[in-house]
Amino acid sequence: MRSGVGSGAEAVARNGLRPAIHRTGNCSPQPGEDEGDAAARELGEETGIIVPAADLTQMRSYGAPGRDPRGRYVTVVFTATLPEIMTPTAGDDAATARWWPLADLPPQLAFDHAKILADIANIQPATDPSG
Repeated sequence: MRSGVGSGAEAVARNGLRPAIHRTGNCSPQPGEDEGDAAARELGEETGIIVPAADLTQMRSYGAPGRDPRGRYVTVVFTATLPEIMTPTAGDDAATARWWPLADLPPQLAFDHAKILADIANIQPATDPSG
């Protein structure tokens, strides 16, 4: 089984006032990388947003057979809370990179990505940092 971190098109989502990264690009860890290192590397390469792997929180994995018509893939979801909103810049093989409010995502997302984002939105609710 090939292990990948996400699949489909690049997306960055912001949940309320607390920025959260959701990366849905396809990558495999390089030799010597664990999945967190791979997620941090790909996030930087494809959005220009640099987050150390130690600052990523692994939330969940999705690997049900048949979830991706291209074959057996496992998606490992990470989030990060950023100190400020950073402007993503498409790089590497990403066509675009931008913030998407969760309520305004396109109606058609690849495979089970709508479920993944809904799950993460429920796990990590928006909070107002000003109290």
